[in-house]
Amino acid sequence: MYTPAQISAFLKHIGLPQRFFPAPSSVSPSLDLPVPSLPLLYALHTHMISTLPYENLAIHYSATHRNSLDPQFLFDKTILRGRGRGGFCMENALLYYHMLRGLGFDVYTVGARTRERDAGMVPSGDFPGW
Repeated sequence: MYTPAQISAFLKHIGLPQRFFPAPSSVSPSLDLPVPSLPLLYALHTHMISTLPYENLAIHYSATHRNSLDPQFLFDKTILRGRGRGGFCMENALLYYHMLRGLGFDVYTVGARTRERDAGMVPSGDFPGW
């Protein structure tokens, strides 16, 4: 979904350490991307959640009060004009999903929802929550 140039911009935006990048080639020195590995995944996750926070300001402080899950919109919102902003959980998750796919990781999406709460606002259900 994302081009090598977009993936490179993402990696620069989140501050991925240079040690994860291969030595630049003479063919396309600016677009050489890291090779998928567990240490890379760990670093990507750490830098992603440290740089692109979960937040919901756009729904409150935009003219439309709407968000888009279009991958190009998400890239523009968080990387090109991010200014330290992140997005809703599903926005960040979809951006990260497409970045991981673009880097060559095998990934898939799953559904999730907020747990229901009883009248006292205590989470209910069979998941203990810790």
